[in-house]
Amino acid sequence: MDINLIYKLDYASMGRIFGKKFVKKNKNNIELIINGNKSNLTDCCDLKEGENKVQLIIKNELTDLSDMFNECEDLINIEGLKNLNVSNVTNFNSMFSECKKLTDIKPLEKWNVKNCTDFSDMFRNCESLSDIKPIENWNIQNSTNFSGMFAECKSLKDIKPLEKWNIKNCTNLSYTFYYCSSLTDIKPIEKWNVQNCKDFSRMFDSCTSLTDIKPLEKWNVKNCTDFSGMFAECKSLKDIKPLENWNVSNVTKIKNMFSECTSLTDIKPLEKWNVQNCNDFSFLFHGCKKLSNIKALENWNVSNGKNLNAMFNFCESLSDIKPLEKWNVKNCNKFSRMFGDNKSLVDIKPLENWNVENGTDFSGMFDGCEKINDIGHLKNWNVEKGKDLSVMFNKCRLVKDVKPLKKWKVNKKANVKLMFNLCGESVDLKDLESWGLEKGIEAFWIDDLF
Repeated sequence: MDINLIYKLDYASMGRIFGKKFVKKNKNNIELIINGNKSNLTDCCDLKEGENKVQLIIKNELTDLSDMFNECEDLINIEGLKNLNVSNVTNFNSMFSECKKLTDIKPLEKWNVKNCTDFSDMFRNCESLSDIKPIENWNIQNSTNFSGMFAECKSLKDIKPLEKWNIKNCTNLSYTFYYCSSLTDIKPIEKWNVQNCKDFSRMFDSCTSLTDIKPLEKWNVKNCTDFSGMFAECKSLKDIKPLENWNVSNVTKIKNMFSECTSLTDIKPLEKWNVQNCNDFSFLFHGCKKLSNIKALENWNVSNGKNLNAMFNFCESLSDIKPLEKWNVKNCNKFSRMFGDNKSLVDIKPLENWNVENGTDFSGMFDGCEKINDIGHLKNWNVEKGKDLSVMFNKCRLVKDVKPLKKWKVNKKANVKLMFNLCGESVDLKDLESWGLEKGIEAFWIDDLF
């Protein structure tokens, strides 16, 4: 079977024509004829400037096309592939990944892909690809993995061709539309049957033009365990009400889910979410600069949460954390930058009864909270297991007294570097000599800056 492929190179000497992994797997099964000269299968070769004709001679039927053209940045025409028999192919992973100049996939229109189970990263970073209508009628019902299939397809605006896709067997939709920065309308996937999907992580991450997620309102996500970064950096997203009735009771990870959603102000729709099985809340609302009201989280059961790192990091408008007052954080061990750079935060009294006895990392927890003036509310915290307390109150410029913390039992070897850096001038670290640090108060300074 001869397959003609035309490549156009922007430079004269070297070009990638096949993916490295594909070559390694098929070096004894495929021969090439490059510009009339016979060659063994290779990933890179010397090509003439301009268009180059490559013929494939396939000895035995292929069942795995993963990485076939991975990183072939100068591939522009795949016309010859229209006759390729893919009926027994089970894996298309990264087949056209990084084909940055590929715009026309019409040759794939009549492919029989019914036996494929893995489409992950198939068109990842095909940044010039805008028309996916040719794959409209693909039979993909046996596939379980669509992770990253259209990730970084920055020119992709219209996903209507995917409207009738039957993804009922899919378990992984992570990164599917990651960084599809031109995507605005997701109504075509409104009726997707996602009930068996367990992983939605980063599915719409960096879809910076996406404003309306109402099409997801009736999705059945009850079997999902991972929502990590699902809407991260959706900077135009304001309304998350469509998520109000989602059943998230089986979710264990929601880290980064709304990270850098800089237009988000109202999280009331999350009020009734059952997050009791979640163990990772890190970076959940990181960078939500307009978020000022978190009352919706008041009754969240975070008792299984082990990681609260940067959960409200850079929430610059957040001034009231009273809704967190009754949170059970006993099992949490990571609090790093939980409230980092919350420049509107003044009162941390709501945290005074938190049981942080299992915390090991408190680094930067209140770093950059310039309006906090009283840290005495934390005087009864048990930080004995803390290994890292560095920059915990860094730049808390209004803090003038650290005496309330002198009764803290601190690990003698704990990292406390810059813990009170740039706090008020009246702060006297000698008040904390009772901590018995191995290096004494010298431990608060960085000794390896240069």
